[in-house]
Amino acid sequence: TAGAPYTIRLTPDNKVITADGKGLSFITVEVVDSNGIVVPNADNLINFVVTGGTLAGVDNGRQESSESYKAPYREAFNGKALAIVQSTETPGSITITATSSGLLPATTTVYSVLETGENELVALEPVYVRTMVGIYPLLPTTVQGIYADGTQQSLSVEWDKFEEDLNAECGIYTVKGRVAGESTQAEAIITVYDVGGIESYSTVVATGTAPAFPTTVRLVYNDGVDKFVPVMWDPIDPAQHASSGQFTVSGTVAETTVQAQANIRVTEDVITNQN
Repeated sequence: TAGAPYTIRLTPDNKVITADGKGLSFITVEVVDSNGIVVPNADNLINFVVTGGTLAGVDNGRQESSESYKAPYREAFNGKALAIVQSTETPGSITITATSSGLLPATTTVYSVLETGENELVALEPVYVRTMVGIYPLLPTTVQGIYADGTQQSLSVEWDKFEEDLNAECGIYTVKGRVAGESTQAEAIITVYDVGGIESYSTVVATGTAPAFPTTVRLVYNDGVDKFVPVMWDPIDPAQHASSGQFTVSGTVAETTVQAQANIRVTEDVITNQN
């Protein structure tokens, strides 16, 4: 059984396409939970950014959808969508990044090449790592070698030493790595992030009525990523909602020491809906 939507998974049908302006790679886009299981009822709006090539089209298999096939976004349908990327006439890497509010982003790379030998190494797949400020990044011991015939192979990598305080400040850092017998260098792209803020919650209740609180809040990071995380609200005194007025309640949020805030307005009028 799938859990809550957590991140996006991108799977190209072809990792290597021809650099002739016509080569296509069909990328399966899936909304998955923290265990990598597709969330079948997910309908998140997914945005796409393509560099080094073009976004030829998007789809989600939903026949009654009115979304444009040429738009740089698409809602997931049954937890899935499709993005089609097209090569230019210049060989190189085509990077596809998918983002969606409340989900961790995903990036994959497709390579456009001129006609080459079947066993020729085209590239070493970049490694993308996100780590919170103050937490030392862990890099994998292998990288994926991409070959001209589209096959892949896990290759052992030795990363260059990097500064011990790399995680001290937010930013994007690149660490190089070496694979034995290959002149092509591996790359690890490390994003060091911190909490930028927490979206506050507001509601209105009638006098004498205890407010209901959400079980999650939106946590926004300073690298543009946001997601919903559990929150535990402080207990409230019934006297706080016994008469008209306003009060705030703090909440402890997972993954950060920054507290959430709920703004409660109490009114004599009977309220049937919460904001």
